[in-house]
Amino acid sequence: MGVHGFTGYINKRSELGIPLTITHSDEKRIIGIDGLSFLYTISELENYKTARLFREYCIKFFKLLQSFNFEILVFVDGFSPVSKFKEHQARFNNKWNRFSGYGDTLAKGQHLSNLNCFPKLFVCEFKSICRELDIELRHSTEEADDDIVEWVADNPGIVHAIISNDSDFYFYDFGNTYFFPISKMKVDFETSVFKVQAFTTTNLAEGLYFSPKYLGLFTALAGNDTTKHYDHRKHTNNKVSVAISIISTNSKNLDENTVTYESLIKSTLKVTDNDIPKILDSVARYSVASDKSKGGVDERTATFLRSSERREKVLANKFGKYLFSRDSIVLYLCDYLFIDGDSSLYETYQIIIEKKSHLKHSFLQCFKPIRTRFFGYLCTEKNKKYLVKELLPDVPKAITVMFQPTTTAFTYQECWNGSVSFETRIKEFASIFGLCPTVTDKFLSPEKFDYFRFYLYNCLGFILNLNDTNHLNIELSNNCIDTILLHFLLCKDTNTPKEMEKYKGTFYYEPFYFMEIYAKTLEQCYNFNALFALDKDITGWTASERERVTRPTNNLDREILHNLWVMKLKNETTIPKTVTGDKERLKHLFPTVTLSDDLLNEFVEIKAQLKANINYANQQVTKPQQQQAVEAKSEDSEESTTSTSTTTTTTSTSTKYIPPSKRNQSANSNNNNNNKSTGKNSRIPDKRGNKQDQNTDKKSIMYLLDEEDQE
Repeated sequence: MGVHGFTGYINKRSELGIPLTITHSDEKRIIGIDGLSFLYTISELENYKTARLFREYCIKFFKLLQSFNFEILVFVDGFSPVSKFKEHQARFNNKWNRFSGYGDTLAKGQHLSNLNCFPKLFVCEFKSICRELDIELRHSTEEADDDIVEWVADNPGIVHAIISNDSDFYFYDFGNTYFFPISKMKVDFETSVFKVQAFTTTNLAEGLYFSPKYLGLFTALAGNDTTKHYDHRKHTNNKVSVAISIISTNSKNLDENTVTYESLIKSTLKVTDNDIPKILDSVARYSVASDKSKGGVDERTATFLRSSERREKVLANKFGKYLFSRDSIVLYLCDYLFIDGDSSLYETYQIIIEKKSHLKHSFLQCFKPIRTRFFGYLCTEKNKKYLVKELLPDVPKAITVMFQPTTTAFTYQECWNGSVSFETRIKEFASIFGLCPTVTDKFLSPEKFDYFRFYLYNCLGFILNLNDTNHLNIELSNNCIDTILLHFLLCKDTNTPKEMEKYKGTFYYEPFYFMEIYAKTLEQCYNFNALFALDKDITGWTASERERVTRPTNNLDREILHNLWVMKLKNETTIPKTVTGDKERLKHLFPTVTLSDDLLNEFVEIKAQLKANINYANQQVTKPQQQQAVEAKSEDSEESTTSTSTTTTTTSTSTKYIPPSKRNQSANSNNNNNNKSTGKNSRIPDKRGNKQDQNTDKKSIMYLLDEEDQE
């Protein structure tokens, strides 16, 4: 997060920094980029809030750097440090208040002019861009900052600059390496002009009127990640200026050792003796010594990259190597902390843009069974009790929910070592999202596997099933099946209508909320894809085919879906009653979209399969309880001869496929037990079919799928 308030201070001191115009050099230069900082900053720019426009900017920017003869190394964050859970909690509350504000504003039908959010799918899109342009990408074990600082320290005089918007980089002892704040960069792609107000520690310290060796102490007094939560003795809101004054006044005394760091910290901040060691550690982290005892040389940049015992431990298996590679399509590594095996307790959080309400009304509550299953596949030690602590939004404030991962039929390790067949993994994947067997059977061959449809069926099927059982608060009159299917087909087509590629700036709640839910479900599809090692069995891909599969914009693009949705809502009331059939109906709904015969044929096919999935879900709901009990008893009897029993906190090593009916009962039983042990906040959604409001007049989703026939 950086030093509190320093970016604002720098913006007021326009004379600070070194103005540079970046041009081509015959000599190859090395530049490092703080990946997530770059993502956050660019995605917040008004013209780049959508994935396609964000992608366009990134490609132009990277190609411009390459034209200047820069070799680029991108660093991205890895596991979230468990030690920073309190910091994450503070960030979570701020983000939730902002996100729920968006949801409330949109739900009231009010215009939302500035949508300040970072879609997680941009992470996967960003990795895809790096692969496409052959840019080196390094996953850090934890936060990327530390790896970047160590990289510069181990390669003195070699790294030309670091690009980030994290204000911590103003203070790291980089020697002659420049820091390029993203907010200080001005790029004109048409004229290929790149100007930046650059900084070095020497230049910055001169502007702050003290020696560079005291920059670390300055961060502690002004408020770095460690100290910004402490109260200031002077009760000032201008901590940066006060810190500058304190160090400038005491520089001579510090040089002569008549004043110590500890005494200045105690006189400035309300801290105890026990706080001093960790504060001094936070000061020391800004001066990193070179250490090449463990690591290796990166072939592309010819620079040394450090390693660590933890990193080597993670990379010791195939899955770890995949997660930390550029080829990985997972969004964040934080959910995979279990593979490190250091702790049985893991802390994380979930958030979504929706109206502020109690957790029991949030989509995230419906999502919990998928989350408990996800962590279940990561539990590899039979006799170890795993526990997940998750921050979730509630009213009036966020709450912490504790749960144990659900028992699973196999672990991620068995997927990656080849002991679980591709067919079994696909059936397991599909059962998690409630996909019916007749649809699932179309995806059992790795040679003919279609990621696009598989993700679509899992995501949309899961959402529609929830909606049909009143677990999801979306008005079905606006839940446009035609729109999402047409969006899906257009995303696969490079000839997307031009009028839909520009950010409109106005969003409406129903379609926006649906997109948030769809994106959240799609995130889990990417994660389960990695967990079940599906990629390693899909053979014969060309590089371009792989990029089509792994790019989120080919599965979900916010502005295209939203604009299609608005177009349908505008036109659906004017369709003549004489119009029948998909082709004519879609022409009236989307008059500016070219609808080819191939597109229409695929549209009809997908819609029929979605209808089959809803029929299957309804049959599962109405199946007599006695029949379910008989089936479960029969399955228990059959399985008892082939595998040993497990508890809710251990994972079976059997690769036997467990049918969804039995697994759902087990998950509900486990969740009920967890609910008793973890208190009233550990809520779980109702079983499918136990509707929250039996008197609801909400339309059935089957009506929507048959709507054109009934007209």
